[in-house]
Amino acid sequence: MFDIPGLQARLIAEEEPTTSRVVAAWLPFPVLLLEPVSRVSIGEGDRVAGDRVDGLASWLLVHGLHLVAVLTLQPPAAPGWAAELDGLDGLRVLSPTAELVFDGTLGPDESWRAAVTDQGSCVLMAGAGLDLHRAPATAEELYARLADVAAAGRLVGGTITVRRTSPSA
Repeated sequence: MFDIPGLQARLIAEEEPTTSRVVAAWLPFPVLLLEPVSRVSIGEGDRVAGDRVDGLASWLLVHGLHLVAVLTLQPPAAPGWAAELDGLDGLRVLSPTAELVFDGTLGPDESWRAAVTDQGSCVLMAGAGLDLHRAPATAEELYARLADVAAAGRLVGGTITVRRTSPSA
């Protein structure tokens, strides 16, 4: 519970479990798109209701990612961030503090995996509202989604290290 000076009611915040959706794509550079699905509910008294607030974008900024406004420019490096490719489709994304941001699978696009492994990096872009749960019909649709989220100031990103690891047993 938070006591906030000047407010009559007490506010409580309750975080729901965090999951993420991830998609590999190509802009002018290989990009790993991450849509965090984490919400904080804020309400009055003992009730949790009202607006949903995405707190993960600010967490990502605090941990070294950058606000993305121009999609055609590769974002600056995000030191300490890493993507680990495991086997044919395994993927782990780690923050600079070694917190696991994503641990799951990524489609087996071997040309994308080869490109990011050869260069040792890719761009990680994350934002709420990318609608990664539904596949875009065209590259233009994906670009429009990214542009909308960027225009709203909710797209963050950075160039992160990529490494292959041994397949999980």
